[in-house]
Amino acid sequence: MRHAFFFLVVLALASAKCSLQMPDRPARQIVCGILEELLVFNATGCKTDFTNSGTELSNGFRGIGAGIKAKSTKAIKNGLVLVGTGLRDINRGLNDCGITSGVSIVANGAVSFSSGIAVITQTVKILIRGENIYNDIWDIYTLDQAADYDAVGHKLVHLLKLIVAR
Repeated sequence: MRHAFFFLVVLALASAKCSLQMPDRPARQIVCGILEELLVFNATGCKTDFTNSGTELSNGFRGIGAGIKAKSTKAIKNGLVLVGTGLRDINRGLNDCGITSGVSIVANGAVSFSSGIAVITQTVKILIRGENIYNDIWDIYTLDQAADYDAVGHKLVHLLKLIVAR
């Protein structure tokens, strides 16, 4: 419960920062929109019970899945691409939010939420209109059967905050 509360506080601060800044790049507009959706969908949720997931990450991915769905046309037109995620046990939750397994957002890459894959790839890129606005080389992070999903959630939130700050 404490982790979930902290997560919402971080998102609220990030979202407030979004609203205070005049977005001068498409990246900021999209990321701010997703952060706003995160706050909304953390309150409403989707029908999935994330039994095996940490509260923090399950809420985050639930919100991002729903946020991309809600802004799908805008996001696809602006080339929002998340590359290299493959988190098991999260896939069915994204399905409930309208993001299907292996869905391909064709812009300058693709996003694939594959069930059964337990590795986050070494390179994480977010491309906006073909521009690599953030490229963080993570150490290989293997999710074993006792995976710490909350730790991955922290990485994801950190990534979004860095993009918004650019």
